[in-house]
Amino acid sequence: MVGRYIRPILIGTGIVTASMIAAFFAPAVVLDQFFAGAPTDAVSLALMRHWGLLVFCFGGLLIWAAYRPELRKPVLIFTIVEKVALVLGILLLPLALKLGAYVAAATDATCTALYLLYLAGL
Repeated sequence: MVGRYIRPILIGTGIVTASMIAAFFAPAVVLDQFFAGAPTDAVSLALMRHWGLLVFCFGGLLIWAAYRPELRKPVLIFTIVEKVALVLGILLLPLALKLGAYVAAATDATCTALYLLYLAGL
């Protein structure tokens, strides 16, 4: 079922994932949308910039995999690992979260479910 729609799923989720490039250009804004009392020190902003660039690259890989079926399995496996890590980090760490963090966790959990269904052949 999911396999029939995998190309638009990968393009759509790739675009959404790649939109985190915003964290590279405006790390303080993104941190403030995710965490109450978000840090604004140089190290936190540098780490957020790095994370935003990394997630942007995952989004690009998802879009690329939409057009290259032989890339789908490895790209999806690595993307699932990244997305599960984000979801668990948001839900398990004792941080004061804002709505943006929950939206990111729900989005990544949904993407992960779709990718797992595809990999399972469903």
